[in-house]
Amino acid sequence: MMRTGSMRRVALPCSVVVALVAAAGASAAVDVDMQAKLLADTAAGSASGMTTIATFAGMNGQAYFRATSGGVAMLWHSNGRSRGTAAIPGSEGIATDPLPMPATSSVLFFTGTGTLRPLKAYDTATKSVTTLSTSAMAALPQTILTPGTNVPSLGFAMAGTRALFIAPVGTTNTLWATDGTIAGTGPVADPAAGTIGNVTPAGQFVYYTTRSTTNVYTLWRTDGSPMNPARVADLRSAPTWSVESSGMRGIGDRVLFSQTVPGNTSLSEVWVSDGTSEGTHAVAQTPLQTSVLPFAGDGVGLYSTRMTATAMEMWRMSSTASECVNLMNFARASRFMSFGSYGNMSLFGDSGGSQYNQTNNNAVTIWVTDGTGQNTLGIPNFPGVPATSTQTGAPPSVMADETLFVDSGVGSAGHEPWRVNLSTGEIGVLRDILPGGASSNPTKFFPMDLHRGAGFFAYDVPGHYAMFASDGTPSGTRLVSRLTGVAQQFSPKSIGSRIFLVGGVASGYEPYAVDLCPGDYDNSGSVTTEDLFTYLNDWFLGSADADVEGAAGQPDINDLMAYFNAWMSPCGQ
Repeated sequence: MMRTGSMRRVALPCSVVVALVAAAGASAAVDVDMQAKLLADTAAGSASGMTTIATFAGMNGQAYFRATSGGVAMLWHSNGRSRGTAAIPGSEGIATDPLPMPATSSVLFFTGTGTLRPLKAYDTATKSVTTLSTSAMAALPQTILTPGTNVPSLGFAMAGTRALFIAPVGTTNTLWATDGTIAGTGPVADPAAGTIGNVTPAGQFVYYTTRSTTNVYTLWRTDGSPMNPARVADLRSAPTWSVESSGMRGIGDRVLFSQTVPGNTSLSEVWVSDGTSEGTHAVAQTPLQTSVLPFAGDGVGLYSTRMTATAMEMWRMSSTASECVNLMNFARASRFMSFGSYGNMSLFGDSGGSQYNQTNNNAVTIWVTDGTGQNTLGIPNFPGVPATSTQTGAPPSVMADETLFVDSGVGSAGHEPWRVNLSTGEIGVLRDILPGGASSNPTKFFPMDLHRGAGFFAYDVPGHYAMFASDGTPSGTRLVSRLTGVAQQFSPKSIGSRIFLVGGVASGYEPYAVDLCPGDYDNSGSVTTEDLFTYLNDWFLGSADADVEGAAGQPDINDLMAYFNAWMSPCGQ
């Protein structure tokens, strides 16, 4: 399946030139084997302090995570070293993984356990835990659509600098907002207005709907101010694209949603709202969209699908009637997956006519579109993508800036990591890790911090997963850790120069870290003289952070020499 020793250029949308670059001939990356170090045995013995679905939150070079010790779940922090990893006092009873508040560089949110699920905040600057709301939490975190991408993610809908969530007032759930302080936490919406739904960020605002006891749907907009939402308009019906997706999509500072067409069950209307009654109106009528997916749009529109018994239609939805167009028809029932977007171009996959699921590994064709029918094309000579990864539930790809990193290759060539660069148009194998017909089975792709490409796990030898990192070029794709002693790997998170992960060993699931640049003492992502002077200060003070070798006791001359050698050496060498 791979072309070796050849290059082909073809025209793609927006005059992008695509070069199919072979793995052969690419200069070899420098492999290293940085040790995956246990940060803490949070649950001593054979118990597990973490779960396989636990997540890390990064803030100011530190990782924050939830772990259980002695039956008590607490918030932990780590600088990527065992001596710099500890539970945070006052966080006992944490029920959810921590979530950073995007508008700040210091506040993390989590909820407590028990019948009441209080919302709590941890301020990394003051190192204090504050209870913001003692009411039972109805939903935290919210599944929201990231503004500008329409990609679902777990997090907070942000209205300016305030995070929105759902909690009760009395016995009725309503919309709340917080700026991370007790004084700045309170209800946004009147609970008497009805049931809250469709919480959607758009620009500096958040839109939402209420449903009254008489089933009247009303559209609202808020900037997060207490009890001061703007009533936009009453709606004809619930705003919904389909039963598979939430009802509204943020496009800039506006929202798109659909409404039923009275007396016609085969059509739906695309509506737009700018937060005013006069700016809320129908845009166009389209065939009823039966399966709308959160495809990343071009900043103006988004993509959805309509499924019949024997065919699929791909549509672009927009706030302008002339831009609500049918992009492409597929003469088969199929399913689609969004890979992401860059600039005005988006990538999506077609599962080849099958209703793929976790046990169906049918190949996926990658398509690219700029939002016009004439420029919606399948990428030529691309070998295809598995609909699911070789490890159940693992993502088969990640979009990092302009580059799609993806598991691809079918037939005799085997599965290897590929790239699709929407800026340069380059498509090709990043590295033929296991040459010939063998497959390295790359999986669990994740974005690297500081816009440095992506990481992933793949076989370095048949049957053994190692960690790789790539800047999106063959020469910049290298093995970074063989993960010796860590049999299973979950939830990788790149923070600065370190990669944190949940590792599975005989003693259970615990936090690990791979330090790609030991000289980067403050984990800022680069090595500077400030790292050296900060380390020397900590070393003279006897700080546990200066114990870079992880030995017990005070930092000694061996730690000093080890760090100095690391500071003088190129990262990862």
